[in-house]
Amino acid sequence: MKQSLERKLDKYIVKRPKKWAHWFLIATVFWRLKRKHKLTIIHGVNMKKQKEQFLVLSNHPSRLDPFYTCRAIQPRMINMMANRYFFHWKIPGFLLSHVGAIPAKLYQADVGALKNFYRAVDKGRNVGIMIEGINSVNGEYMGMAAGTAKLVKKIGLPIISHRIDGAFLTNAKWRKGKVRKGKTILTSKLLISKEDLAKLSVEEVEEMLNKEFYYDDFKWSSENKIEWRGGDLATNIHYALYFCPKCKSEFRIKSHDNKIYCTDCQNGASINKHYEIAPLNEGDIVPESISMWYNLQREEVFNECGVDDNFDNSPKLEKVQLFMWNKSGRKEVLVGEGILTMDKEFLTYTPELGRDQEIKIPLKNVPAVPINYNEGFEIFYGEHYLFKFKENPLHSTKWAITIEQNFRHVHGLLAHNHFIK
Repeated sequence: MKQSLERKLDKYIVKRPKKWAHWFLIATVFWRLKRKHKLTIIHGVNMKKQKEQFLVLSNHPSRLDPFYTCRAIQPRMINMMANRYFFHWKIPGFLLSHVGAIPAKLYQADVGALKNFYRAVDKGRNVGIMIEGINSVNGEYMGMAAGTAKLVKKIGLPIISHRIDGAFLTNAKWRKGKVRKGKTILTSKLLISKEDLAKLSVEEVEEMLNKEFYYDDFKWSSENKIEWRGGDLATNIHYALYFCPKCKSEFRIKSHDNKIYCTDCQNGASINKHYEIAPLNEGDIVPESISMWYNLQREEVFNECGVDDNFDNSPKLEKVQLFMWNKSGRKEVLVGEGILTMDKEFLTYTPELGRDQEIKIPLKNVPAVPINYNEGFEIFYGEHYLFKFKENPLHSTKWAITIEQNFRHVHGLLAHNHFIK
């Protein structure tokens, strides 16, 4: 009986990175990164002389970060953890398998991925992890995926850090894949030696990594006066910023060119070429940066999650389309339409058309979900589900934030990550 792709991935054995695949990706992709993204690599480690086995850790502001890392470690190669989602696509999956990527399920206990990771280490290969798990939603550090510091401590390899600045603004998620020319910098250095790592506790390792990898691309751009080319810096940013800081209304924000404003109270801001924001008119109320505006939304939702009545009365019901992998596992297809609801404990999909099985996902183990701005979000629970909002696509951002903030409230955390900055 022919196995499904999911079953094959469950049994996947990581391969040694192939030089031809590594160099093919570099040859076909790097010219674009250099020309369009203005990628600059600051080498603090001479990789040609790096003979000792190592672990690469990186922050994850954009989807292209693995390419930056592959370029920065040349001529060395690594087995890197990668979102299992991309192995479902034929050409990316083929290339990922040959560059030695390890398919991993997001925010799930993935025994197979861990076995492959340890297998690569035991065979003397270099390994890598994007420590945030998913790429940033607002250009700011998302925090480490749970257990990362413990894993780093356990394998005991010297840590080479790849700190990436500017990548989020080069390809902001609300721009739907459109690249903006500015600057992206990857700084590579030996962060912790093997000997020093052995002396540190897990808590000390976690503190060091948070300090090293905390970033805010908007703050970085402002402080370094990075110029982002183009006259439409605000266009579509209301997909991410749905909340008015002045009148507290939701989904009344509009944006175009270099302006963002509320249609209810006319409160607004302008965005300059450094991605700095300023009030449009006297009396307008806006946060100091775009990342802080997004965090304001997190705090508002966090407060809702803390009061049962507020949580129950906020919009938690949407008509959605459900997409899942087809039988071959190579294409996401529409399998049904129904109602998506959420309470403190569960995200529930109740079918109306197509797939007739209810989906009930416990939220206590879901710290975040990848957002498709103005469309929907993805979630992984045994299977990969893509929910597209049929009538109110703008609501997708608040739903994703609510899932995130409900997790933080249940586990006694603050509204958003606070690190040494």
